[in-house]
Amino acid sequence: MLNFIQKTFLIALLGVLTLGYQAKAQKKEISQAEGYLRRGDYQNLSLFFNNSVELNFDGAKKSYSKKQAVFVMKDFFSRNKPRPEGFENYHSGKSAGLSYSIVRYDSYNGSYRVFMKIKNYQGKHYIDALDFTKE
Repeated sequence: MLNFIQKTFLIALLGVLTLGYQAKAQKKEISQAEGYLRRGDYQNLSLFFNNSVELNFDGAKKSYSKKQAVFVMKDFFSRNKPRPEGFENYHSGKSAGLSYSIVRYDSYNGSYRVFMKIKNYQGKHYIDALDFTKE
């Protein structure tokens, strides 16, 4: 009987530790992706892209392959260079199996509210969508 209780406790403890580790890893990946967004670093940001990424610029929404999305983001950042002090994290969280982050990205051409949606695929976190809305 005691052996059963010990095994049950050990399994529950491992489950809690695993969930905690996954949440910490996911938060770290979101922070890294936000840092690349802040700097306009499309190359490193693209390391977090899913195989298919939905990009939305002021209502013009389109799905791109990962390779195409790199070029689209390169073009966006070349036309909207980031202001060094122009980045603010409004909110981040989790909902229905995905993580999200809402930030303000300031460029020399204006400010954008950016919604970043991150999904977990086979234990890794990938950007599934980026939505830029001019403020």
